[in-house]
Amino acid sequence: MSRKRNVILRADGNREIGMGHFMRCVSLAAMLGDNFHCRFAVSDPQKYHEDEVKRVNGSLICLPAGDEHFNTFLTIPSKGDIVVLDNYFFDTGYQKKVRDTGCSLVCIDDMHNRHYVADI
Repeated sequence: MSRKRNVILRADGNREIGMGHFMRCVSLAAMLGDNFHCRFAVSDPQKYHEDEVKRVNGSLICLPAGDEHFNTFLTIPSKGDIVVLDNYFFDTGYQKKVRDTGCSLVCIDDMHNRHYVADI
């Protein structure tokens, strides 16, 4: 039996702003779940984050609130993982740091306002 490859979905959102990023990743996980282990990395997750992650049979990685989440997240991916970044604050420099962990990088973008170093 082969082990499913990890997809780490990195998006934040709350009831006031950014929930579309998180829900887009939930939809992606629903499509990928049969073939990949979907892990959600969320800063300061709430009950509704937990409920949505459970609904798609994913697992939740709790990141701290505040700017610490950027560096904390960089300790999570490893070679062979696929990381999906979906938010406006993941700039080119941060994308490079994520790629330096040895993972494959996917960026979801609906503004196309910067240079991307993603694989997809």
